[in-house]
Amino acid sequence: MSIRLKIFDQCTEAEINTWLQGFSNVPGFSIQNVSQLDNVNRPKNKVSLLLFYRIGPAMPSVKTPPVEKANFLCSVCGSAMIKRFRKSDNVPFWGCSAFPNCRNIEDFDEADVITDSGGEDNIPF
Repeated sequence: MSIRLKIFDQCTEAEINTWLQGFSNVPGFSIQNVSQLDNVNRPKNKVSLLLFYRIGPAMPSVKTPPVEKANFLCSVCGSAMIKRFRKSDNVPFWGCSAFPNCRNIEDFDEADVITDSGGEDNIPF
């Protein structure tokens, strides 16, 4: 979420309220700060102001799929090895979960995948 700025230059209060009503159903919309601008040449019944507002995430959060772990640890640093995919051809491989601090990789073998057995990790160590 980021704070955004809307400038109203010599607008009526009705114009500002119409703009605000357009955001009444937007999730996460909130006004952060309003600063009125001094304008000696402002016509009667007109307002100039800066409106700082925030809008929450537009997309609902998406659950990530569970990470497939290997039944062995990284031979370099001892961290878990997780299933990753090469960008060039989407071929799976085992990569160290401590990446980028450890760049160890191993060839992928489906037999090395930890299977879930009722909520307990099936790690042989």
